[in-house]
Amino acid sequence: MVNMLAYENNVKELDELVATTRSLIAYYSEDMWKMEKISSIGTLRSYFEGRPIIDLACYDVSAKVNIDFLRKVRGNGYENTLLMLLADEKMSPMEYIKPEILASELLIKPYTKEQMKDKMRDLLSTYCNKTSGDASKNIFVLDMKDGKTRIPFNQIYYFEAREKKIYVRTLKEEYPFYQTLDELENNLPEEFVRCHRSYIVNWNLVEKVDLSGSELQLADELYVPFSRTYKETIKGLR
Repeated sequence: MVNMLAYENNVKELDELVATTRSLIAYYSEDMWKMEKISSIGTLRSYFEGRPIIDLACYDVSAKVNIDFLRKVRGNGYENTLLMLLADEKMSPMEYIKPEILASELLIKPYTKEQMKDKMRDLLSTYCNKTSGDASKNIFVLDMKDGKTRIPFNQIYYFEAREKKIYVRTLKEEYPFYQTLDELENNLPEEFVRCHRSYIVNWNLVEKVDLSGSELQLADELYVPFSRTYKETIKGLR
């Protein structure tokens, strides 16, 4: 599953952007694609509260509030999302061409349908080249029935073994796959710590250690138990 966000304040332009993207996707990927289209900053803020997985984004920066929010989002776990900016010709590029925003493509308004299609082709091509071989060290890749799902490690809270499967947990979703925790543990970045026979936790997201209750409190009020076997490891990381 490839997840794409299209944020554009103009509803008509948003619909055209999404329709064009959908018409091109089949030429670049056999995976299933999920398109999220949003036209207001309020809806966008609510959407990001769930820390969704976003592989690609088209983002309208024609208002200062949009640029400020994008800068915040980019630094909050979305630095690897492939980004195309939609900017007004009256704007100075100095407003949005910044290292912390790091766009891969730029589409200037007003634009023709062909210009939009050409830029979208470039964005999709860049994404396919980027993900070929799944070489990114920042992404956890799952092979699922609807294609590959790519989850940034910094959005994974923990891995849990249950029901003869492993579940990778993001803020709002769980994704099951078949493997053992022992095998998985050997292939994860160092910030992932075994804390229980059934759990591997992202230590970067641990906010509090309750030694008496044998529990870890993670960001966003998620909780993971730890067992006596791993208590000394946990104490050493506090």
